[in-house]
Amino acid sequence: MVQLLTQHTQSVHGGNPSTQPGQGNKLEKLTRPTFSLQMTESQWTFTKLQWDSYISQTNANDETKLNQLQAACSDTLRQRIFDTGAYSNLSTPALFLEKMEELAVIKVHKSVHLRNLWRMSQQSDETIRAFVARLTATADMCGMTVTCACEREVSYRNNVIQQLVIHGMRDNDIRIRVLSRNTSGELTTLDNLVNYNQAEEAGRNESSDLMSETHSINSIRKRSTFQKDKSK
Repeated sequence: MVQLLTQHTQSVHGGNPSTQPGQGNKLEKLTRPTFSLQMTESQWTFTKLQWDSYISQTNANDETKLNQLQAACSDTLRQRIFDTGAYSNLSTPALFLEKMEELAVIKVHKSVHLRNLWRMSQQSDETIRAFVARLTATADMCGMTVTCACEREVSYRNNVIQQLVIHGMRDNDIRIRVLSRNTSGELTTLDNLVNYNQAEEAGRNESSDLMSETHSINSIRKRSTFQKDKSK
């Protein structure tokens, strides 16, 4: 019976009887990200998120985290940190990461980001959600927050992005319909605006496909009629 049970487990479940369900399914190990010189603020933020996901895979101590962080630096960045003369004093991951950001990231004034933000427009092959994601990434570097009287930070980013979406969308017909609905109070939030634009884009694409298919059918019918008349 034990032999039959072992054969069944190996052939059907791919393991042995003592293995609990889910124990044999190992996830793929994440790749360690690389920090380099001349990084933009957006690139640094994205790489930092990858680093946090990578280092949280194991319960490593600070010494191991520091060694992994040093190995995550490119050769030029590691050399630049060493040239500062403070390499040996950066004894914790937090201190080393702070020095990395100081040397690796190209700091740009918020006014430059604002100028670039208002110049952005939707590309010909770009969906509305991709355009909004691009706007949001730039807007996050503009510090669009104000301090309330209750000393809480309040963000007005989505209000600005909502205006930029209307300003930068490529289809003027959709813009006219958006403005009319925005005036009537239907599209007062960014989510509603994006969902409406996505539905309009989907309808336009489906209409184009339908028209092209109808044109192909009509062309086939015309050729068939021509061949029929020619045979007569």
